Amino acid sequence: MIVIKKITWASVLAIIFISACIEPNTEELWELEAIKTFETSGFCRSVDIHNDIAYLSAGQAGVQIWDLNSNQKIVELDQYSPSQDLSDISQVVFSPTVNKLFVLENNSRVVIMDLINGDSLVVLGEEMSEKTREIQILEKDSSSYIILAADNDDGLKWNQFDHDTTWNIWSNVAGDEYSTPGKPTGIAYLDGKIVMSVDQQGVELWNLDSLGSDPVFVNRLDTPGNAEKVTLTASGVFVACDDAGARYIPLEAFDQSSSRTDIEAPWTPRQFAQDLTVDHIANKGNIAILSIGSKGIAIYDISDPRSPESRGIFDIGYTYSATFWGEKLVVCTREGLKIFNINQ
Repeated sequence: MIVIKKITWASVLAIIFISACIEPNTEELWELEAIKTFETSGFCRSVDIHNDIAYLSAGQAGVQIWDLNSNQKIVELDQYSPSQDLSDISQVVFSPTVNKLFVLENNSRVVIMDLINGDSLVVLGEEMSEKTREIQILEKDSSSYIILAADNDDGLKWNQFDHDTTWNIWSNVAGDEYSTPGKPTGIAYLDGKIVMSVDQQGVELWNLDSLGSDPVFVNRLDTPGNAEKVTLTASGVFVACDDAGARYIPLEAFDQSSSRTDIEAPWTPRQFAQDLTVDHIANKGNIAILSIGSKGIAIYDISDPRSPESRGIFDIGYTYSATFWGEKLVVCTREGLKIFNINQ
């Protein structure tokens, strides 16, 4: 027997009410205003910006330097080393104090270049190991710098290079490496603290008392999914967890001297964007930009980093990473370097 239930107006109103609750509140979404695009030929994977000049990796198109104000390309190189051509650059870092460019392929040595007259590059050589995944440059002064490396084989690694004015050469004068149980994939430094993502093993925190001293291990915390890249702030760490979304870890969470178990405590890590595959997180003020590959970027309000709130997903092309240029958002995509305003 088929039973037909009568649909009442009360039922209809209930359905409408539930549907309205499911729909996102568009008033809470922020707007993304496109400003300009720099076409880089190759896939734009990372960028480092100093004084309105963008130093970027353009994949197979090589190292490129752009003036963001005049929209002019200053340098484009596709020859990198006397021993080999790097075919797929993943990271470029510029050090203004020592006037050098540090170029990296995934799982490769770091190629160091001098920037001559602001518009040409001279290769000095290669340093670090063959399995370097990401680097940070710490400047001591104009004649001394340190390379911090997340090394997929050796763990956390650092080397200091000083300039010998007599012979006009740079020499490796100090350094060490510290093995980890995981495979390092990313590294960040801020105010005497080092954080390193170690893939399936989560995230490590290290203290650095002074530039040139040995880092001191603090603790390692697990993360859902694989920890890919890390972004360090004054209060905590944002972790790109691949297909497990993103995670915020307050620095207090690494404190192993106390038994903190209350899940509502302010030091408890928070997982968010669990339905997204997150490759990289950029942060400025109350804004977090999640690079989510083929889906573009996701913007989160992190006024309270323990409770991030989504402000929209924007399909701007396949995205690798992002950063900020003043108040503007700069995004590395397969179509090139894209610049936006975020209207809150």
